[in-house]
Amino acid sequence: MALGNDKKGISAQNNGPTLHTDKTPQGGHHWVERIQIGAFAGFMGGSGFGVMISAAGKMDKIAALVGSHSIYIGWLVHQFIATSFGIIFSLMTRGRLRNWFRGIGAGIAYGIFWWILGDQLLMPTILREPIFQINNGAWWSLAGHIAYGVILGLLVFVIPSQPTGRGN
Repeated sequence: MALGNDKKGISAQNNGPTLHTDKTPQGGHHWVERIQIGAFAGFMGGSGFGVMISAAGKMDKIAALVGSHSIYIGWLVHQFIATSFGIIFSLMTRGRLRNWFRGIGAGIAYGIFWWILGDQLLMPTILREPIFQINNGAWWSLAGHIAYGVILGLLVFVIPSQPTGRGN
């Protein structure tokens, strides 16, 4: 069996198994590419949300998750979390976001999910604060998580994974 090099990767010439490195069998893009797209989209969404957190003077609370009070450490922690969650989102939605509306909708739902789990449950638990405290700050945090989701979902959809392709 001779192996050839086609536009999609290495494939067998005699109808044997084919390995295409740019697409998964489910039709989504290769997982490494999804990680790169998700990391960028998560970082950008986290940057927008981070500006909101900084403007509210709350970045030190993010830093407190790792025992610091530095806003710079808060930014690093926030961007790490946002980037990581962006990668997860990109991998979870691979091949499922058929238009920008679905991208934004899925991003908003994802942002709300992390507001509930992260902001309302995990963060207060780690900081030994009461959980599910719905106050003015919580509403601003929800708005930030939604903004993160809009940016994340839109970028995961629109970033082309190939020169002539779409995000999914």
